[in-house]
Amino acid sequence: PYLTEYRESCENNEFVEKALSAVNELTVCSVTDKNLSDTLSKLSEDIQNEKLKAKLSDIALIASAYNGTLDRDFGHTQDMFEKLITKLDENPFFENKTVFFDGFYSFTAQEKQIISRIACDADDVYVTLSGKGVTDDEIFGRTADSAHFLEKTAKDHGIEISDIFLEENK
Repeated sequence: PYLTEYRESCENNEFVEKALSAVNELTVCSVTDKNLSDTLSKLSEDIQNEKLKAKLSDIALIASAYNGTLDRDFGHTQDMFEKLITKLDENPFFENKTVFFDGFYSFTAQEKQIISRIACDADDVYVTLSGKGVTDDEIFGRTADSAHFLEKTAKDHGIEISDIFLEENK
């Protein structure tokens, strides 16, 4: 298979950087080249979708080639997250431990899976988030989404939560 939509751009360094950035973003969101290919087969055959299908097909080809090269030559960093998720399912490493997550304002799909597994095993989990509590304020929107994710994860797993607000930053 060959690129169709991006055939003329593939030798442009700026395009390559953007394409690989997109592939990495898809990877941290747990979207694989196989997911993209599966989505392609579900798109209807109308003219409006043809350009989208061509672009998705090219991105899936780029992702497949890039991930194959990384796996072969270096081992893929994002795959380490997937391996960690599998290991956490197999081994209760965080059992009887207290875990702290600091310095985040949002989480990728893979990070959410990891946090969820750790929270199920650990005795206590503390997460620091910026902002003034859960708010729909646009400035702290990603932080609010993270707080909602943490609350839902705790509720889904029967984990008691409590908020600690630091009024002053010294």
